[in-house]
Amino acid sequence: MQSKFYVDVGTRIREARERSGLNQREVADACGINRLSIGRIEKGKKNASLMTIGRLALALKVPPAEFFIGVEPDTALLVPAPRVNARPRAKAEIPKTGKAGLRKSATSKVP
Repeated sequence: MQSKFYVDVGTRIREARERSGLNQREVADACGINRLSIGRIEKGKKNASLMTIGRLALALKVPPAEFFIGVEPDTALLVPAPRVNARPRAKAEIPKTGKAGLRKSATSKVP
């Protein structure tokens, strides 16, 4: 499900881009990101990182806060997104020899 928050922020970014007279390719080149990513951000289908928000603001010559004016948080943001292709992580095993054993194994020479 697409969050209204991302859609609203993306709309603000698109409006700023259109006001600047730049197309998606020009903004993407100025930001160093893929043009398709710009389109997905503008449609609310991709979450832009803070670094990307900063780059967009610089390229469009607007303060980053402009992308959030009038945007309300969405309660859907409180629900954790399902992890895609998540693999179970193995727990690291810590030797039960205590600190002395750890120091010894860290300084031991491998044959």
